[in-house]
Amino acid sequence: MALKWMAVLLVATVVEAGGVPGNFVPTCESPFALFRHPTDCTIFYQCSWGKPHELQCPQSTVFSLRLPGCVWENSDHDDCSSNYGIETTTATTLSVEERCRQDPTAVIPHPTECHQFYNCSLVQRGFSYYFQDKYQDECPYPQLFDAQKLQCEDYDKVQCGQRREPVNGCDYTLNTCPVSTASHAGCGIRAVRVCLMARTCTRAGSGRHITPCAKTSVLLTVARAKRTQHSFFSPESNKCVSLYEVPREHGGYLLNCTGREDGAHPDDGTQRPNLYFTCQGGQRTGIQLCPDGQIYGDLTTPCVEPGRCSQDPTAVIPHPTECHQFYNCSLVREFSYYFQDKHQDECPYPQLFDAQKLQCEDYRKVQCGQRTERVNGCDYTLNQCLRSHCIPCYVRFPSCEGLPDGPNVDEIRKWTPQYALCKDQRYAGSGRCEKDTTLDITQFFSPENNTCVSLYEVPREHGGYLLDCTGREDGAHPDDGTQRPNLYFTCQGGQRTGIQLCPDGQVYGDLTTPCVPALVVLPPS
Repeated sequence: MALKWMAVLLVATVVEAGGVPGNFVPTCESPFALFRHPTDCTIFYQCSWGKPHELQCPQSTVFSLRLPGCVWENSDHDDCSSNYGIETTTATTLSVEERCRQDPTAVIPHPTECHQFYNCSLVQRGFSYYFQDKYQDECPYPQLFDAQKLQCEDYDKVQCGQRREPVNGCDYTLNTCPVSTASHAGCGIRAVRVCLMARTCTRAGSGRHITPCAKTSVLLTVARAKRTQHSFFSPESNKCVSLYEVPREHGGYLLNCTGREDGAHPDDGTQRPNLYFTCQGGQRTGIQLCPDGQIYGDLTTPCVEPGRCSQDPTAVIPHPTECHQFYNCSLVREFSYYFQDKHQDECPYPQLFDAQKLQCEDYRKVQCGQRTERVNGCDYTLNQCLRSHCIPCYVRFPSCEGLPDGPNVDEIRKWTPQYALCKDQRYAGSGRCEKDTTLDITQFFSPENNTCVSLYEVPREHGGYLLDCTGREDGAHPDDGTQRPNLYFTCQGGQRTGIQLCPDGQVYGDLTTPCVPALVVLPPS
C-alpha cells in the first residue's frame, strides 16, 4: 500500500485556548504528547513541555493517530471511522483478517474485551497457547485499550463503552497458565502471585494491603479501584522510593555512586539538565534540583547559569551528559518544541560534539568520555516528531543498533526492494535491490537471508511468486507463479535446487525433460 506522504504536508491552524468543543479538557500525559480530540477528528493537540496547544486540520482532512498528522478524509490513513472508535459493537463488513490484509499496520480494538486488541503488524504466530487469532494481543494488567488513541493506557483514562472491563488480573489471558504449560515453574509462580494479588484487591477497598505469597516472602500491593497497582516499593528499605533509587533492571533510573569520584554528578538516568546527585565514598548522599534557570555544572560547582552565557554570549559549551548536544550562547530561542533551554542545540545525525574543538564532527573523530554516545537516529531530539505534519522518525531513520555493517532489513519496508545500510550500528542510508537480469524480474530484500532475492523466492503473502517444492516430486516443474512458458524450477527432496529459463525457442516440457522445442503454428495456406 503506497504511503500518501503528501498528506502530512497540510498546514494545521492554531485555535485559541478556550475553543475546546464540549466539556473536554486536554491533558498532556508527557511533555511532548500528540493526541486527537475524542469526538472531533479535525482537532488535535500538540503538547510543549506539558502545555497543550489546540490545532485544527485543514478543510476535508482529519487527524490520523497512526501517522500521526492531518490526512485526507477517507484516505488509507484515515483512522477516524467508527471501526476504530469506541462504538465497537457496531457490525463491520470486514473481518480482522481482511482488514489486516488491507492495512498491515492497523491496530483494531477488540469488539467485546476492553483489555484486548488486534495488532496487524504482529508477527504471525504459528501456534499460541493463549490466542486462537494470530493478530490478537492484550494490554499488560491493569491497563486497558484506548479505542481512540489505539494504544494501551492506564485504566482510569480509558472509556470502555460496551466492551467488558475486567478488574481481576486472572481475567487477563496472558496471566493464566494453559493446561499444557501448568507444570512450568515460572508460569505457576507468576500465576499464583498475580491471582492472589488480584483476589485480594477485588475484595478490598483502595489502599495498601500486604499479601502473603509464600512462607518466606511478603508482597506489598496497592489496591486502587479494585485493581492491583504496581508501586515502586523497595524491598531493601521497606518503603516507597523515587525512580532515581530503583535499580534499572527493575524499571528505575538508579543514580549509582559506585566507582565515582566524590562530588556532584549529572543525571545519567533521565538526562534532566537541572538535576544532579552527590557522592561520598562511593555512596549516594543526595539527589537535588538546581534553582530555577540553572543547570548542572561540574563536580565542585553543581549548578551554573545555562552555558555561562551571561558571562560570554558567544560561548559554545558541551552538554554534560549527551555527546551529540551542546549549548550555543549566540542562539536564543523564545520558544522551542524540542529543548527547554533556549541555548541548547544538537549536531546533525550521526555527528557528535567534539568537546576540544567545540564543534560537531564525524562520530569516528570524537572522544565522548563520560558523555552518552547515541547511535540511533531517533535518539537525536531534533529527529523526533514533536509537532504535526512530520514523517515519523523510525521511517526516516531505521534503527541499526546491534546490526552488522552493510545491507540490513528496514523493518518499516520489509519485503520490498528497499533496505537499510548500516555502519557502526548507525543508519548510513537506504539501498534498493536491482532487477534480476538473468530471470528478468524484480528483486525484494529478504529479511530471512538478509540479501536481495527474485520474486520467485518471495512468499506469495508478501507480494512474490514463490516457487515452492514442498510435496513435489524430484525433477523439473513449470512456473506456477507468473506462468512464463519458458521458465521452470527444479526440486530435490522437497527443496528447490534452481530456477532457470529454457534456451530461446524452447518451452517447459516435463519432469525429466525440462525444455522442448516450442510448437510452431503455420499460417493457413
